[in-house]
Amino acid sequence: MEKKCKNKKLYTGADLEQIFGITRKTLFYYDKSGLLKPIERIGQRKTKLYDETGYQQLKCIIQYREAGLKIEEIKMLINGENDERTQILENALTRLEKDFAIRQKEIENLKKLIEEYSEERKEILPVHQKTE
Repeated sequence: MEKKCKNKKLYTGADLEQIFGITRKTLFYYDKSGLLKPIERIGQRKTKLYDETGYQQLKCIIQYREAGLKIEEIKMLINGENDERTQILENALTRLEKDFAIRQKEIENLKKLIEEYSEERKEILPVHQKTE
């Protein structure tokens, strides 16, 4: 439930979960890892509230995660200077390209195994079955 406090728009964790399509567990993880902290907790249930800055920060975190960045890389991006950010992103790209090349090789190997298995299976199957 979106709230206004002193002309500021505030979001509950549930709001952010719904807006961004993330789980409560994900939001908890971002809080625990220090990426996204609520500005306040209210009520008996200690409901977390986030302001527009938190909203924008979560939006960035999600974009970074969708780009394949690790939590540690995201922390460095959020806390780093502009020059460092470019280097962090370039390093992440290099890492992802290496991972992609490895996955491609694994896919090729699996295809070869499937082909070999299929050929072996054809050789094992009887040409015709005995009839009584």
